[in-house]
Amino acid sequence: MSISPVSQSGLSYSVGNISLSNNAQLSGKKSGGATNSEDPTITSEVRKLKEREREVRAHENAHKSAGGAHAGTVSYTYTRGPDGKVYITGGEVSIDVSEENSPAATIRKMEQVKAAALAPADPSSQDQSVAAKASMIAMKARQEASKLKEEEAAEVNGTNSQKRKVDDEREANIGREVFEHISVYA
Repeated sequence: MSISPVSQSGLSYSVGNISLSNNAQLSGKKSGGATNSEDPTITSEVRKLKEREREVRAHENAHKSAGGAHAGTVSYTYTRGPDGKVYITGGEVSIDVSEENSPAATIRKMEQVKAAALAPADPSSQDQSVAAKASMIAMKARQEASKLKEEEAAEVNGTNSQKRKVDDEREANIGREVFEHISVYA
């Protein structure tokens, strides 16, 4: 169901395939003498707006809850209904997708960002896009972590090979010294 204002004045609304005008609401009567509260079309549209508001609140609260410290404040989009009341018909929660100081911290953060993006029962295409971006950042951080481990291992192995080289040289020198001592006495 798509709910969006049709005009800048806010007097006309389109709900799904039905367009409504606030003119009937403003006069308080519709042809036939029925008031707005008795008009089945208006009652139906108000019910749809209330349901949409519940859906949007649940959706955005799921993002906010799962995002924790990385989620910003919830921002809502409002639409005035045919009854003159304002209803929430859209929303968003900003989320921090910046990298952290270390690959491990970035991975943890991106896992939470992805969980927050996919937290609602019905993630939108934008939600899925944010989850995909978080996955890519996490993958990059995993590659960086792997590279750092390889460099550390090479450094340790380099230190060990230098130590082995020094040990080999010592043994060679000891062997020469022993040989020289043997040669002197021979």
